Amino acid sequence: MALSLRTRLRRVGQGLFTVGVLAALALAGGLLLSPASSEAVAPAQGPVQPPSAREGRLIYAQNCAPCHGNTGWGDGPAAAELPNPATAFADPAVARAAVPADWFEVTKNGRIERMMPPWRDQLSDQEIWDAVAYALSLHTTPAELAQGQQVWEAQCADCHGLQGQGNGPQALEAGWTLANLADPDYAAQHSLEAWHQVTRQGKGHMPAFEGVLAQDAIWNAVAYARTFSFAPVVPVSLPRGEGVIRGVVTNDTQGGAPVAGLQVTLLPFLGSDELPPLVSAADGNGAFAFAGLPTGPDYTYLLTTEYSGVEFASAAVTLHQAAQQEVRLPVYEPSSTPGQIRIALAQWFVDYEPGSLLVGELYRVEHVSDRAFVGAAELAPGKREVLRFPLPAGYRSLAVEGGEIGDRFLLADAAVVDTRPLPPGVTQYLLRYRLPYQGNRVDLAHRLAYPASQVRVLVGPGPEVRSSVLQRVGVQPIGDREFTDFRADSLPANQVISLQFRNLSRVRSDQAFSTAVLAYSPALLFGLGGAAAVSMLALLALAVIARPRRAGPSAVAGAPTDGAWDPRLLQAIADLDDRHAAGELDDEDYAAQRAALKRALIARAGLAASTADRSQPSGSAGQPA
Repeated sequence: MALSLRTRLRRVGQGLFTVGVLAALALAGGLLLSPASSEAVAPAQGPVQPPSAREGRLIYAQNCAPCHGNTGWGDGPAAAELPNPATAFADPAVARAAVPADWFEVTKNGRIERMMPPWRDQLSDQEIWDAVAYALSLHTTPAELAQGQQVWEAQCADCHGLQGQGNGPQALEAGWTLANLADPDYAAQHSLEAWHQVTRQGKGHMPAFEGVLAQDAIWNAVAYARTFSFAPVVPVSLPRGEGVIRGVVTNDTQGGAPVAGLQVTLLPFLGSDELPPLVSAADGNGAFAFAGLPTGPDYTYLLTTEYSGVEFASAAVTLHQAAQQEVRLPVYEPSSTPGQIRIALAQWFVDYEPGSLLVGELYRVEHVSDRAFVGAAELAPGKREVLRFPLPAGYRSLAVEGGEIGDRFLLADAAVVDTRPLPPGVTQYLLRYRLPYQGNRVDLAHRLAYPASQVRVLVGPGPEVRSSVLQRVGVQPIGDREFTDFRADSLPANQVISLQFRNLSRVRSDQAFSTAVLAYSPALLFGLGGAAAVSMLALLALAVIARPRRAGPSAVAGAPTDGAWDPRLLQAIADLDDRHAAGELDDEDYAAQRAALKRALIARAGLAASTADRSQPSGSAGQPA
């Protein structure tokens, strides 16, 4: 992935600072060929079971990100208060030099002179190991690990085995005893720098790969080797399983053309994370099949195909109740005339921070037709208006899930306009914004462009709220708070929905929390339908639970002591959007930072288990501080 000039300059500076330390650590590291450590001192405590970066993501977001940053660049909101810079885990120079067991020791026992608190009383050893695994994952990308897998299977597996257990056919035939890289205790004692040095220079039966492989290829291979014992956030490749998805592509437009030979893409998801796709071609009858898929409730699949320039997707498919599923993937002829469009459900969530309403909007749009509506009026070259969602006056920090403003979504006449073709069926939309106010009151007037079967608004506790259109029907518990529930049924198109907020002085900064319009994959949102969509929308809507902040002995100066509920995360996303829109961030930095913030938002909402740059610190390289 290309790096911005700013990122490259920072990494050059970080690399120069750590050259001497890296060289020393490289000589002290363990060897790939020998299970015995070359270090004179006793090894530090290793993990009992393989650490999981996926499990550690939530732990990191709650406890580490306030100082070390959501993306691991040492730029968390509390970092400025520290006497020394926080360790930049995402800096490859730092992460490659790190011995995981050393990071574990510092995290467990702390380093008070650098304001690093001990976590032994708040987290179990396994939780600390999982958080360390996540921190160690922040310097590599999925693409780099995928390249590392290719290098490993082509150059390393014949001796070390496909899973790094030292049982490759050549090693077995020769009777060599090789290190078991899948042993988490062994891997915890060695840095990637040490493994890189042995791979580069060779030792014993290990040939030297310098001049055979590029340096980046070696780095990616050893990073991939660590995933045998330190599981990454997302598997590098789709695990093998017993699942089978069979299906057929059909043209559901009356008199539509044949669809033989279309390319079908299978999009796997582990929770909310997208895994590498699989591709197959439909036969002459439109039939296709994908076999060897992992099963279980954590995996979800979507099938997509493109026909006449329009992308179509199946409903979500799971394989935890039955290992084999039959799926129909319908496509439709394009049309510049829409069918019947209505909002089946408009569900809004309103909460507060001092000076702003935090608004999240979720829509389920139904399109009754046997054709895909591609839009009529052209708003920009090659982009037509398909759907529009009006916005209230004065909104700020707008974000729409599934695409960026100016790309798929455009702004026109005080509305968000979707330019992607609308297939028949149900499509979900998620958007959020802030509505600033001054004084003690604000009126929210909002129009719907289409008839709505049901409108539901959940309003956070605090101020007085009135509406002339919506009926107050009670309260809805969300976590330990009660939201006022307003509803209306069967509203006509262009109906203005008004809400009057009074006594906003009751809002206090310690009451505010984030409106969680959560960041699921656009493809996943695109494909959900029916009952699966209803249950998923309930999760996507507003899931951040407000909890009182608690002080404790582990608090770092300036850091929020309950990071999971700090409203600054949503504020950070909003500010990032504003900076990008103002041209202060290039597209690459913006995309990387926003993706990381969105992942942290999911984690802090408690859904991760169920469903960039800073200079290197002045302490020892590879040590968290």
